Amino acid sequence: MSHINQFRGLPKQVYYICIVRVIIGTGSMIFTFYSLLMTRIFGFSEFQAGLGFLALALSNVVGAIAGGKLADHYGRKRVYMVCNTLTAVFYALTATVAGTRAMIPYLYISSIIGSAAFPILSAMVADSAPEDRRTESFSLLYLANNLGFAVGPAIGGLLFHNHMDILFLVQAAIYMAGGLFLQFATTDMYAHGVGKEFGVAPEAADITQPGRGARGNTFRLLYERKPLFAFITALVLLSMCYQMTGFMLPLQLADRFGMYEASRYSGLIWTTNALCVVFGTPFIIGYTKKRHQLRTTAFATALYCVGFGMYAFVRAVPMFFVAVVVWTAGEIMISTGAGVFIAANAPLTHRARFQSLYDMARSAGRGLGPPLFGLLLYRLNYQQAWVINGLACLVIGLSLYAVYRWDRSVNSPDTVNAERSDSA
Repeated sequence: MSHINQFRGLPKQVYYICIVRVIIGTGSMIFTFYSLLMTRIFGFSEFQAGLGFLALALSNVVGAIAGGKLADHYGRKRVYMVCNTLTAVFYALTATVAGTRAMIPYLYISSIIGSAAFPILSAMVADSAPEDRRTESFSLLYLANNLGFAVGPAIGGLLFHNHMDILFLVQAAIYMAGGLFLQFATTDMYAHGVGKEFGVAPEAADITQPGRGARGNTFRLLYERKPLFAFITALVLLSMCYQMTGFMLPLQLADRFGMYEASRYSGLIWTTNALCVVFGTPFIIGYTKKRHQLRTTAFATALYCVGFGMYAFVRAVPMFFVAVVVWTAGEIMISTGAGVFIAANAPLTHRARFQSLYDMARSAGRGLGPPLFGLLLYRLNYQQAWVINGLACLVIGLSLYAVYRWDRSVNSPDTVNAERSDSA
């Protein structure tokens, strides 16, 4: 029960935002089948589909940066509601041309607008949660997203093959429901006056604290924070490897089991991933919240290496799902501490923009990975590509651990980035 009790006593607003994340996560139905959509339905090659992933990721990066910037200047709820409503409208329009190439522009437009909304929810949690409860708050937000994600892809897997128009209408309705709940259940902690300049809640707007308020370009401020810069860079590279579960794995399943079974298994794989997150997160954060995020991420890459590497050798269907459990454990270790680590290193003046770096890094990796591995698949088979993927994760982890050791050697233990002692 102690693993559940750690989520008690958080601000009500955090719980409401997490409910919104559950709803929106349930609406994430189509993009888990993007590689099958591009190759098996639209007839593009693996490399062309990879370029499509790259364009999709670039649209996500643009959306995340724009959403964070707008939320820091005009308020969280106002920007979120505009983005959420427009996303729902474009999903509904996509339903009218579902299954044809005419739907592609609608997909990209909805992706740009929808990706602008995600860092806003993270910024709202950072605004609402006390600093000593941020680990639990961000972990609950991550858990909530995956609770919705446990349902969405499973429904999408059933509708994708024969009822794609209904799939998009359901997505539109779910997004509207999430937006309406946020509008009526939450209060915007954005501070007018001070907030217009700094984009923070009044009680947090102590810009006299060294390093907490800052002016300047977001990327320059990021580069000045070397451990965070290394973490964001590693996220880009790890997301390239992780995205192969959404790009290469469905293609591998389609070649082995056929199109219909591949869409069904792909949906179930993501449902398994989400359920592992829901049940595993309360236990894993008991370990991760006591340790430095760089070291935790380095350890998580070893789990990525094993989990992704298994796909080079497994043949039986159950083993595909065993691998999911392994790499999902690594995903939890990275994701639950990411928001806290970013918030601890972010100037108060750039809180939403720094939170958008997490979504931006993952989007960049998701875009760069598919075309790279799409090219490799011209020369390599799936087994060889998975081996390369696993080894790449291992190299990234070793590099990140080296950065962690360097950071520990040059910073005193009482800094905000120092690792908490095991007795804490």
